[in-house]
Amino acid sequence: MAANEKTNTEIMKEKFADKEMSMEQLENVAGGVIKELSEDSQFLNTLLQGRPGQCKRYSVKECRGFFYNHDVEEEVNKAWDSIGITYKFSFNASESSYFRKDNGRKLTREEAMNYAQDVVGKHMSSAEWCY
Repeated sequence: MAANEKTNTEIMKEKFADKEMSMEQLENVAGGVIKELSEDSQFLNTLLQGRPGQCKRYSVKECRGFFYNHDVEEEVNKAWDSIGITYKFSFNASESSYFRKDNGRKLTREEAMNYAQDVVGKHMSSAEWCY
């Protein structure tokens, strides 16, 4: 990260600096992002098992701390990166993006997961990784 770039935590603190939010309200704002981040970690952990780039599996509860510590996002980004996908995080889940590193093509989350499975040569149902 460049010295002048803000972390996601800093962005959130600025965005909501003048607002009091409970954990429930915060989850309503970013709940989809937390769930997707958790699911991405579970998917990549299973897909990359025993391979370079494998990340830890994070529960939704563990990802909640992500707003104060962006290590989870960084670890998941490294896992995506290890299989040729750049993940651009956004606190608005509909603005988070996946891109193929070889051609820059933007992918949906589902396309990114399918591409990752093709690269690794391991195809899984969601029941195999989401538990």
